Amino acid sequence: MARRRTFGNFFTFRWMITPGIIRIFYVIGLILDNLLLLAATIGGIAAMIIIGRDLELDTLIIVGSIVGILVLSLITFIIMNLLWRMFCEQIILFFSLHEMLSTIEGDVRERIKERKRKEKEEKEEEVASSDEE
Repeated sequence: MARRRTFGNFFTFRWMITPGIIRIFYVIGLILDNLLLLAATIGGIAAMIIIGRDLELDTLIIVGSIVGILVLSLITFIIMNLLWRMFCEQIILFFSLHEMLSTIEGDVRERIKERKRKEKEEKEEEVASSDEE
């Protein structure tokens, strides 16, 4: 049974808003990380071209360096996005665990109330049957 999202649950921290915010931060972080990587890659290629011309390097060395920059950028892209995703998933996981534990707590409380109610009814029946005798 899912917990209702009320202001009471909000102020007692039983309803968490952070997982939704983390999803938004994930997208923003993904965009910013990839833009920064793109800028670094373009900067690295431009620097290699400028330095290569200034030092009068062979064209093959310049092209090899540019290919190396592109390969490293691709590897960095994959690793960086995986790490960012895993970080955000960990935060969401903590809040999901909190939500599950809150649900279990609510279920246990309901079962305890139900058990107490049944015990009370059984005692009342015992008293009623002993009064009839």
